[in-house]
Amino acid sequence: MALDSSNDENLEEGFDFRQPLSLFWHWAWLIALVTVVAGVAAYLASKQMTPYYESSTTVLVNEAPATKTTDYSSVMMSEQLTSTYAEMMAKDPVLTEVQNQLGLTMTLEDMKKLVTVTPVRDTQLAGVVVGTGGFNPR
Repeated sequence: MALDSSNDENLEEGFDFRQPLSLFWHWAWLIALVTVVAGVAAYLASKQMTPYYESSTTVLVNEAPATKTTDYSSVMMSEQLTSTYAEMMAKDPVLTEVQNQLGLTMTLEDMKKLVTVTPVRDTQLAGVVVGTGGFNPR
């Protein structure tokens, strides 16, 4: 039985990488153009957005000094103090001190809009969140 010589030639050739490479190179300008246009569009869109910054922390209110053992009454006192401290953190004296230490030029009313203090119920914790909320300091 004789083998067909044309099949042998096709098997020996293998895959020609020049064809897909040539096709890619032919359209490379379009790929580069789309990449540049998309990058410029993304940059321009992000420059138009108002930046939003937010920072948060949790404060532990502990009435008992470090040397004193923690008992039930000191824990209860700390829970009551948490609500008081949470209210005080967003009041004028504290915000004025923050304004002075950080050298901020915004008004106290603007600062009050940016600060949210929430006591965590039945704990000694208070959550503090400060965010720009669309405020643009520029």
